[in-house]
Amino acid sequence: MARTPMNQRGLFFLQGTLIEGTILVIIIVMLLPTIITLFIPQFDWIFKLVLIFSIYSFVRGFLGDSSLTLLLSGILIYFMAFKYAEIFTSLWFISVILGFGLSNLLVLAAKDVLGFQKPVVLGFSHERDRPH
Repeated sequence: MARTPMNQRGLFFLQGTLIEGTILVIIIVMLLPTIITLFIPQFDWIFKLVLIFSIYSFVRGFLGDSSLTLLLSGILIYFMAFKYAEIFTSLWFISVILGFGLSNLLVLAAKDVLGFQKPVVLGFSHERDRPH
């Protein structure tokens, strides 16, 4: 049996479209803060501190410096940074990555590392197969 190159075979023999691979990579990146805090518990406080500053600056940007800003920030900080910290830390983490424009990196990782292929569009699988 002939050996296929790694970029055609994919990681762990995963096959699928590029869209499926991108969704898989986004899910893995969203789980990354939880995985980090499992191995290094001190990062939980670092993530919470950054999330608290992000929430306060976001609310202050909308409401300005007032007592309503402190009240609304306190309520949001309680729910987002302490009660449901895992969910909102993951959402914050993925929004930062997408905000820095690294979404292209996620797509390339799904294509190159995991071996996912582009979906077939209009019945053509490659650019060379499209009529000119």
